[in-house]
Amino acid sequence: MLTAFDATSQQSIDTVCIPSSQLKRAVERIEECKLVRKDLDLTLERLALATSRLELRDSAISSLRAMSSRQDELYRNAEDRNKNLSKQVDNLEKALDLQSKAYRRQRLSKWLAGAIGVAVGATLIR
Repeated sequence: MLTAFDATSQQSIDTVCIPSSQLKRAVERIEECKLVRKDLDLTLERLALATSRLELRDSAISSLRAMSSRQDELYRNAEDRNKNLSKQVDNLEKALDLQSKAYRRQRLSKWLAGAIGVAVGATLIR
């Protein structure tokens, strides 16, 4: 079956005859192209969705890394504070030892002064 179409060109009347099998193939190709275009659009939408999900995951990872670095900093600060407090305890223990020694010396000097005073007094009385 042949289909005839009127076409305009430089000549006054011109007709083109295309076999119907070729027309059917052309229509099928056009429909295939429409389906391929829809498939491409869906694929692009899926790609955009996957990209946005990836960006969301990346931002969550960045947030967690920042939180982790803050936690690490807090941990280091706590360790430093613990070391400082340990040094303070050591220094206070040393100061306590020095105070104890000074107190014992003072008590000893009182007893010695008392004993010397009694001995001098006893010697003078005889």
